[in-house]
Amino acid sequence: MTEEIKVPETRPAAKPPQATADDFMVYRNARPKEPFMLPSGKQGWVWGLTPTEKRAWYDSCVKVREPDGDERIDDAFADVKLIIRSVRDEAGTLLFKDIDLMRMIEWPPIILAPLTALCMKVSAVGGKADPEILKNFAVMFMSGSSFA
Repeated sequence: MTEEIKVPETRPAAKPPQATADDFMVYRNARPKEPFMLPSGKQGWVWGLTPTEKRAWYDSCVKVREPDGDERIDDAFADVKLIIRSVRDEAGTLLFKDIDLMRMIEWPPIILAPLTALCMKVSAVGGKADPEILKNFAVMFMSGSSFA
């Protein structure tokens, strides 16, 4: 005797409500932030840059023109310039100023390399945002956390 297999009944998914301009605008000043642990055990914060802040960082960097006409950053201090704009306290206040650059370039690689990588990841510098950052950002936003 064969056993009858019951296939679960599927219902069409409900159509989601249509987004308005205001629904998009709530994200205007929203930005992700991720903690960064110093070797001393103290925690700092890396905030994602707004498009305006990202443009200011890019404009502050030395660039070269490739033979194909494309422009690329060729600045020995681009990493520190990004850190200056990204590292903040938990409330979003910048910890560094451009004047700090010459002291910051002396940081050891144990701090500079992972901090630069996190700054790039949180601000999607290099072309794409990290899926984990986007997921954390969505959770933070949906929970009602405030943004700078």
